[in-house]
Amino acid sequence: ILLQPGLLKIFEAANVSHIISPYDIKSEHITKVFETKFSEDQKVNVYEIESQQAAYFFVENYNFVQLPSELVKKITNENFDPSKEVVIEKDIKLNLGPVTNTKVVPTLTEDTKKEFMLNTDANAIFVISQSFYPGWKAYIDTMSTPIYTVNLTQQGLLVPKGEQTVKLRFESTSF
Repeated sequence: ILLQPGLLKIFEAANVSHIISPYDIKSEHITKVFETKFSEDQKVNVYEIESQQAAYFFVENYNFVQLPSELVKKITNENFDPSKEVVIEKDIKLNLGPVTNTKVVPTLTEDTKKEFMLNTDANAIFVISQSFYPGWKAYIDTMSTPIYTVNLTQQGLLVPKGEQTVKLRFESTSF
């Protein structure tokens, strides 16, 4: 199977690091790291995607889309760079500046709790490479703040210029 560049962009935007497939995949950006055979005609391959995002990072640009088809079109566009911009499905007006100096220090990374010390020289979107799921709550310096779905699956927070503490908690009422 030849992996289409657009599909690779979706994987990059979602911070996918590996692909498990029964098929042989050909792409200059993917390396087979493991293969196991169950029989002569059944096997499983594990591929590593070479260009992965950091687990947590800042971006200074965003694109608003209204429909899922628009989101896929934006993410698969050859000019889309998930390390510098996100695609967001909520129509919000953000005043983002050029981000040239940032710092992210994870201070707690548990399954249901995450904390960070952040510093940025401009308003930016802080991207957390974990799936957006209802029940997650975010706080910037103890103030509740919305979590946006960015790049189809990730979490994004609007973070003001300066130094702050960000806390994420999974506080689902269904558990």
